[in-house]
Formats: sequence, C-alpha cells, structure tokens
Amino acid sequence: MGYIKSIVNSLLICLIFSAGLLGNSYAQESAFLQPSQEERQLMTDCVEQENLILSQMVGCIGKVYSHCNSGVTSPNEKALKRCVSKEQALWRERLDTQLEQLILLQTKDLGLQVKEAQAAWLEAMLLNCRIRGQLNNFEKQGALAEALCINKMTAIRSLVVQELLKNRSMK
Repeated sequence: MGYIKSIVNSLLICLIFSAGLLGNSYAQESAFLQPSQEERQLMTDCVEQENLILSQMVGCIGKVYSHCNSGVTSPNEKALKRCVSKEQALWRERLDTQLEQLILLQTKDLGLQVKEAQAAWLEAMLLNCRIRGQLNNFEKQGALAEALCINKMTAIRSLVVQELLKNRSMK
C-alpha cells in the first residue's frame, strides 16, 4: 500500500509546487496548512452520518474549505491556499486509509487490480485538473482552480471507495 500512498503524495506535492500554491516556504508553513482537530471532526461528522447514500455524501465536499474561509474577512492568496491545503490533506488521508482497507480485503490479484486502478485514476485526475487550471486565464486563479479540482475529484474517489468498502462488508 505504501506504493499508492507514495505515488499519490509525490504527484500531488509536485502538482502543488508546479501550480505555485505553496511557494518556497512550504516547510515553514506546513503546520499552518494542516487541518485542525475541529476541521477533522467537521469532515468526519459529515461523511459518517448514518444511512447517507453517495449522492448525499457529496455535500460534504468543500465543508472544511468553507469553514476555513468563514473566518477570513478579506480572502487573499495565502488564506485560500491554506484552506485548499487543509481540505486536500483530509481527503487524501481518508482515501489512503480506505485504499489500504480495500486492498487488505482482497485477494492478491484483486489487490493488484485496485493498485492499478488507483494509479490510472490518479493519472486521469491530475490531467483533468491540469486542464481545468489551464482553462482559467489568470495564473493564480488557474492554480486555485486546479487545486480545487484535485480536492473535488479526490473527495469523490474517497466516497466511491468508501461505498465499495461498505458493500464489501455487507457480504
């Protein structure tokens, strides 16, 4: 499972750096960019409500980003980048954990197929989001559009994998 996690983390970090969202001070700001316990709980409470179906869980996407931005009186690039990073970290953590669980439930061959499917999804997601960013004419807005696209697509992937796990555990 470390294989998928390292690919995901490497590609997303590379993408964020290339988009110019984190700049040169990443190490100094990394703690500032991590979600708070309150933000973690906000997401958990949303996606783990009982009897929610996938289409209802999609409403959880953007909750942490919105909550983070709600305290900002005049949004600026730094504030937006902080909020994007916080939500992105939470969805990525959820997806990594879910993929690990899904692989553990499978035979070796099916586990390999899950890894291959995740690698193909990641490649397609990054390409789609890069295109989304390039469709925006303004450099910083394009980078933000690309990062928000990554958040949404990662969140949706996480919710789909969550459904796979739920269906698998019902058998």
